[in-house]
Amino acid sequence: MVTYAARQASAHARRVRSFWTIALIGVVWAWICIPKILQTLLAPKYRYAVGVENAPYSRLAALADYGLYIGVIAVCGLIVIGYINDLNTSAITRLIVMVVPWVYIAVRDIYVPKSLSDEGVVYILVVVALWLLRPRIGDLQALGYLVGLTALISVAIALILPEKAIYRTAAGEVIATEKQIVPGGILVGIFTQGNSLGQFLALGLPTVFLVVRTWHRVVLVGLASLAIVWSASRGAMIAAGIGLLTYTIVRLSAPWLRRVLAPFLIFSAFAVVCIIPFVTTQPESFSNRGLVWIVSIQAWESNPLFGLGSNWYNAVGRTSARIAGSVFHAHNQLIQFLVTGGIIFAVLVAIQLIMATARATRLAARGEFFAISWLAVLAGSGLFEKSMVFVDNANALPTVLIPLGVLILGADLSSRNPDGGAEDWVTDPPPLLGRTTRSITQYGRI
Repeated sequence: MVTYAARQASAHARRVRSFWTIALIGVVWAWICIPKILQTLLAPKYRYAVGVENAPYSRLAALADYGLYIGVIAVCGLIVIGYINDLNTSAITRLIVMVVPWVYIAVRDIYVPKSLSDEGVVYILVVVALWLLRPRIGDLQALGYLVGLTALISVAIALILPEKAIYRTAAGEVIATEKQIVPGGILVGIFTQGNSLGQFLALGLPTVFLVVRTWHRVVLVGLASLAIVWSASRGAMIAAGIGLLTYTIVRLSAPWLRRVLAPFLIFSAFAVVCIIPFVTTQPESFSNRGLVWIVSIQAWESNPLFGLGSNWYNAVGRTSARIAGSVFHAHNQLIQFLVTGGIIFAVLVAIQLIMATARATRLAARGEFFAISWLAVLAGSGLFEKSMVFVDNANALPTVLIPLGVLILGADLSSRNPDGGAEDWVTDPPPLLGRTTRSITQYGRI
């Protein structure tokens, strides 16, 4: 029979793992967002062009950026030291699937040549930390609070200091576009473009639904939704809509049907992302993204297997051959993979996404819908933007890498308690997007 002391020790170990998971989420968010908040408040912010040096961080923002980067490394290091004797050997295959695309593109960039970026360093550290921690989806409610906080800060700055958080030219004039929804301009918040803010919030929105307190959840969802609409990011709104539609369909389906519907809906969404750029023939299609795709595909065809390196868009933007002043990436996730890492890179990431979908499907079949909803948002966000992160796209570290890592490397599908003891993990059917609650049932040897 499992003793009371053993159960208490196991529960304490689980709380410690949750503490370090939340600490990891917090420090990664802080590294990405706090320097941006300081820069927004302390320095001018305006539209800039690819290939042109941006205004450097202010001294305080630069200090925060460096200090928090060291903080991320320190937290990951402490996690490794603390759990190095408790390796998650059952998840070695899943760890390899998370690491191999990063290894490939990092090695590919040696031949550009391009040194490993800070976000590239953080990627592998966070993946290893999550592998050791074996977190649960319920831990992601901490990220939900931080996503809501990002929306609150962005909206508050726009209301109090509109010149700091509304899309403007270098001359300080509000940039009015046809896609603007809310009067007064496009919200960029702590970011430099509305699309960046909208995508960050859309990818983080499913985690907000994990927040346990109802009134907290309602307020944070409202703030995030307002900020997404105000950012006028059509890609973010489409992604959020796809996530909501997927959640609704899967939630209303019978458990046995979810095993078919969930992967079908996710793979269908990713298929659309992959097909549309290749069937687009007019340069002006999709707000001139057609031009980006046509030129990008032509460039990829010069090295289809290995691609041209993760910094190709920035490099070509510094020459007379640049596509346009606002083209920092492929504006489609598949095209981004093909151009930067070729077919090999795209296949390696596809394996990662297939594994994530398989695990999300198992969770959906037993009544947990966060993972399948988040993957649908990820697919939708990849239609007009790049959303995944390996050695670039640092903004996606909190809202893409961490949820993906928790889904693939986490303990939600484990039949045994990762903290030892003879307890089975029993999942109660959760409300909303799969708010996870756990109970421990006892069984003993007779």
